[in-house]
Amino acid sequence: MAGTLTIHSSGSGELLSGHSWIEYTDGAGETHTYGTWGNNPEGLGNGLHMDLERGRSSDARRSARLTDAQERAMNAKIQEYRDKGQGGWGYLSPCSAFAADVWQAGTGEKLSHRSGIISNPSRLKKSIQTANGTPAASAPAAPGDGRPSGSRQSFARPVSQCRARGP
Repeated sequence: MAGTLTIHSSGSGELLSGHSWIEYTDGAGETHTYGTWGNNPEGLGNGLHMDLERGRSSDARRSARLTDAQERAMNAKIQEYRDKGQGGWGYLSPCSAFAADVWQAGTGEKLSHRSGIISNPSRLKKSIQTANGTPAASAPAAPGDGRPSGSRQSFARPVSQCRARGP
């Protein structure tokens, strides 16, 4: 029984700011987050990690209900990144590339996440807002305001957590 896939992204507009990840709630109601990291979060090493984003807010999100076949495609893409180990995150394929890749594998929808050759969370955030029909400069939706769940946003302080840190 398939569930709901949600893509999240935050960013201040600066090239290296923000973070992007996906969240999946299966048919039994169990939820996990998946994101790639390049700054050795919590001493876990770089690459794909599960559930580090639990409880984290995002500037933009979009959700889709998946069929069983779509769920298999999503899981195959997640496994592809898991198999890369620390190579699951790179300067040209950071967290925003991972989130957009998994979203496309699961839903078939391609969201823009690159500015030139560089993928970044701010670009993905804008693409999600466009897909939701939400102007980037609009105020966040209040819970229960009648907008579809994909257009509800919480504007948290952007952080630069998915990029590698310098020496």
